[in-house]
Amino acid sequence: MVTDDHAEAGELLGLIADRTRRLILLFLMAGPARVRDMAVGMPVSRPGVSRQLACLLEAGLVVRRRQGGVFVYQLNPDRLAAVTVLVDALRAAPHAARAAAA
Repeated sequence: MVTDDHAEAGELLGLIADRTRRLILLFLMAGPARVRDMAVGMPVSRPGVSRQLACLLEAGLVVRRRQGGVFVYQLNPDRLAAVTVLVDALRAAPHAARAAAA
C-alpha cells in the first residue's frame, strides 16, 4: 500500500500552482517587499495581489511584519522546506529504484 507522507507538501504545491501566487513567491526571492511593489508588473491588481498574499500567509509560505504604516512580506523558508523534502524524494526515487534493481 502506498502512503502519503507528504500530504502537507501536496497542499502547498497546490497553492504554488497558481500563477499569481508563484509570481509573488518568485518576486519575494529578491527580498522583502510591500504589496504596491509586488503589484507592479503582476497580471492582477493590487487588491488581487493582497488576496493571493493572504492565501500564502495563511499557508505559512510567507510572513509579514509592519514597517511604518505598511506591511512588508517575505518568504518563509522553513515552511517551503516541506515542498523541498517532497521534491527531493521524488528526484531520488528513480535512482533508488535503479540501485535496488542492480
